[in-house]
Amino acid sequence: MKINQQKISKTYFTIYVGLGQNFDLKPADAMLVSLVKSLSKKCGYCYSSRRDLAWRLNVSTATIYNSLNRLKFKGLMKNAGISEYQTMRLELTEICNDYIEVLTKKKLTTKS
Repeated sequence: MKINQQKISKTYFTIYVGLGQNFDLKPADAMLVSLVKSLSKKCGYCYSSRRDLAWRLNVSTATIYNSLNRLKFKGLMKNAGISEYQTMRLELTEICNDYIEVLTKKKLTTKS
């Protein structure tokens, strides 16, 4: 299997391990939440296309659509409108953001 080095360099983000356990998420769902969180830092929402998200996670677009539906059903992600480029804006819900903040603070306080 040949690894695309350019792809690897563009996909750096923090994976919040506790998300999968706490919200009973599949690995692809937890990685998608982590990626959307990373891409949302500037504007508060992610405007990447489903195809781009699939490319960044090295999964199919069908996997992205299924993950998004599960995450929306669980109340962890929502649509935040349509961007000027006609792509759907994705936003993490308050529940999800609050939990990630707790995980981040917990990690910072337990460092030695």
